[in-house]
Amino acid sequence: MMWKGRKRGTGIDKLWQKAWDNPDTLPVEKKEELLSAIHQRMNASASLGRRVVYIVSGAAAAILVTIVARQVWVNTKLAPVAEWNTIASNNENKKVILSDSSVIWLAPHSVVRLYPQFTRHRSVLLDKGTAFFEVTKDKDHPFQVNVNSQEVQVLGTAFTLERKDTVDIDLAVKEGSVALRSNEQRVVVHGGEQVSTTHKQVNAVARMMAMPADWWLQEEVRLLDVSLSELVTRIERYYHVQLNTEGVKWNTRVSLTWYFTQPLEKNLEVLNQLTGNTIH
Repeated sequence: MMWKGRKRGTGIDKLWQKAWDNPDTLPVEKKEELLSAIHQRMNASASLGRRVVYIVSGAAAAILVTIVARQVWVNTKLAPVAEWNTIASNNENKKVILSDSSVIWLAPHSVVRLYPQFTRHRSVLLDKGTAFFEVTKDKDHPFQVNVNSQEVQVLGTAFTLERKDTVDIDLAVKEGSVALRSNEQRVVVHGGEQVSTTHKQVNAVARMMAMPADWWLQEEVRLLDVSLSELVTRIERYYHVQLNTEGVKWNTRVSLTWYFTQPLEKNLEVLNQLTGNTIH
């Protein structure tokens, strides 16, 4: 928007332009000067009749409301992500207790960022890897997790969110409900359900049959009739390894107990004995 200069009051009009362009830079004394100018113009217009006064008053009020609104918008913008607090895990799971009593479990080699004033704005960015969230209920301050271009909003629930790559995610909800937004799509995922995205498009929500949302947080987990392809994919993502799967029979389904207290190699030995493969 541009303010048109007049022969009279050109300095004031320039001041209005400055107030519009950069409201935060305007000193208090300049704001008072603008208010004084409004009253002067309203008084000068009195002889033109009430109609003109009402028009001027309305315009002035609209201008002030606009400036205030712009100031509020500028002041409530979120801090840049670079200023958020970074928390990372090494080669083990890491438990993080937040200021609102919510808990985040980070899988190995995972990274999250927390908004600096977290209790006022409960926002988390999943930068890398996998995280399990146990969210404390607070209806006045929704809990939000952003990853890639997706957004997950909750009030109180427990769920695992995995950043598969720079585009897509996996979401598995243990209890409660969460809303996933991706590429202008919105789906609600309930406890016992999971969903993923492919090229930012949300796939169909499905029931979790073989592996619970927090499977990787247990000391041991009993897997029943899980597909070998799903198991290998989850193993590679959790341990951040690339397994040699040459000649693997991917249509095989397997039931076994996976022990997180044992080295990966020990679990793979059992898996190979059951399936006849040589995954390593």
